[in-house]
Amino acid sequence: MGRIDELREAKALAWESILAVDEDKRAPLFNQWRALSAEIAALEAEEEPTGKGSVLDELKKRRELRGARTAN
Repeated sequence: MGRIDELREAKALAWESILAVDEDKRAPLFNQWRALSAEIAALEAEEEPTGKGSVLDELKKRRELRGARTAN
C-alpha cells in the first residue's frame, strides 16, 4: 500500500470520527481532515503528467519551428 492510499484511509477514518463525536469536538478532526485532503491533492498533482507546457514554452516552440523553416 502506497503513501497516498494510507492517506486516503486516514481521511476516511477522520470523516467517520467526525460523524461519531460530539459537535464540540469536531473542530480538530475537521482540521486534520482538511490537512489530509490537502496532502492527498498535492501527491495526486505530482503524479499527474503535465500534458501542456506554459505559454512561454508554447511561444518558444513556435519560434523554433518558424526559424527552422526560414533558415532553408
